[in-house]
Amino acid sequence: MHLLKLGFVVPEVVKKGLTTEEDIEAIKEWRKDKWPQLTEEQIAIFLIACNNCQELTKYTIESNIRIKNSGPNLFTDRNFNNENLRKISQVMTFSVMPDRYQDTLILVISMNDFNYKNYCQEAHFKLYFMVIDSIAYDNPPREAIIIVDAKGVSLMHITTIRMNLLKLHSEYFDRGLPLACREVHFINCSYALTCCFNVTKPFIRSDKLQKIHFHHGTRNDTIPETLSIPKKYLPKEYGGELKSVRYYHNRTMDKLVQMQQYFDLEEQQRS
Repeated sequence: MHLLKLGFVVPEVVKKGLTTEEDIEAIKEWRKDKWPQLTEEQIAIFLIACNNCQELTKYTIESNIRIKNSGPNLFTDRNFNNENLRKISQVMTFSVMPDRYQDTLILVISMNDFNYKNYCQEAHFKLYFMVIDSIAYDNPPREAIIIVDAKGVSLMHITTIRMNLLKLHSEYFDRGLPLACREVHFINCSYALTCCFNVTKPFIRSDKLQKIHFHHGTRNDTIPETLSIPKKYLPKEYGGELKSVRYYHNRTMDKLVQMQQYFDLEEQQRS
């Protein structure tokens, strides 16, 4: 058995009713002659992300592996000591909220530095997918709500976009993500962001598109009003009762550092 371990064990998620041992065994049997071999906990994460639909789980696992192997620039050398990752962690914030709303995790993403010269698309996507892995690492949620604050995104940011990376990102979100997205909300939207999203739409299935919502305006406190999420689950910048997005971003980055062995072993598993 591969040495890769996660921060939870199967009986914990089975007890919570997130998946079943029967479903895990079925996927394990299906993969017994396939490469790479996955641990039972990895299988559980995919089952939870696919609402325990075995056929969708099989499709998502195969897509996940294929996309990761076709995009080494996003899925190899996932080390927070990487200079580009450290830099983008100062330019952007990836804030995992500490408490779950209706068994749903909330992730808030925002820009901390509006200077397009400091933005790196490749590092952004790489760090984002590392954060997604960290969400499922020790306590897989049933689903997630992702809130993206587009304040500060300009047309100059769009000029730095590489289409091949945008397509890879969209394909991974659409087909290989080990996390069920209940909703994705873009707030403080601009013309630049709309243009960027229109480019990605052809790569995203219609059922996933229905989960993506855009909210125009400049008032940061529109999150509670628009999404109807109680204030106790949101950071103070958006009218919530929690600490700042920067505080939870730092906690998230610390977790990535602690997960370095996992990232190394997961890459070895696929090599």
